[in-house]
Amino acid sequence: MQLNMLEHVNIITAHVDQMEEWYISVLGFKKGYRPPFTAYGKWLYIGEIPAVHLVEGNRTPQGNDPRLSHFACRATGLAELLQRLKDRDIFYEIIKVPELRILQIALEDPEGNQMHIDFLPEEADELGL
Repeated sequence: MQLNMLEHVNIITAHVDQMEEWYISVLGFKKGYRPPFTAYGKWLYIGEIPAVHLVEGNRTPQGNDPRLSHFACRATGLAELLQRLKDRDIFYEIIKVPELRILQIALEDPEGNQMHIDFLPEEADELGL
């Protein structure tokens, strides 16, 4: 067996609609089809892939919750993301991966789920990062 890609991340939230809006407006995910499961939820897409599944539940994150350490996406459009985060006053951290020269923008969604968006070195170089 060989793993080829991460299929999706599932996030349990009491605020499905607000989380959906954040993932769409901040990170550029798109709304898409979700099968008619009994629990309320939304699927958010990257291209044709339903990459983030939001499912309604009563779980509220508290402090360091080890159930989801973080997830990551590869992207292009570094300058656009940095401007979007600045415009919305969203805290982020820039992390440079040693040797690989991948630039990561680490941030949290409104419920504290951690993620990083990874960019190839060419985009970071263009911005002097």
